[in-house]
Amino acid sequence: MIVMLMCVFASPAAIAEQMQRLGPWAVHYIALPSTTLNPSIAAQYGIRRARDIAFVNISILDDEGRATTAVLEGSVTNLLSQQTTLTFTEVVEGQAVYYLTTLRYTDQELLAFHVEITPPDDRTHTLTFGQKIYRDE
Repeated sequence: MIVMLMCVFASPAAIAEQMQRLGPWAVHYIALPSTTLNPSIAAQYGIRRARDIAFVNISILDDEGRATTAVLEGSVTNLLSQQTTLTFTEVVEGQAVYYLTTLRYTDQELLAFHVEITPPDDRTHTLTFGQKIYRDE
């Protein structure tokens, strides 16, 4: 899915996938405006395309590069300390597993993401990252 999503992004700035190692897990994540998605891809995954909606895609890989399932609970906070709970949807396609969520944002808004990830080892790991999201015009 990450490769598929990367192929449909409209803007060159959208190519910055990120990764953090949390214990034995490689956690890949990306947050982008929903308008960067091809309309048919967005519809397939139930993502509404709009100028004020971004999506987040997270996947968790083990030491051998195999996708794994997990429980994700998260939130996003803006600079005014307004916090929104993120509800992730698990998507399984063959051997790929990833988690999607959407959120509202304003242009050039700096957002702080906080996601608690509990993979099969039952140890909760915390993914935190900040990102400024620009409207795709």
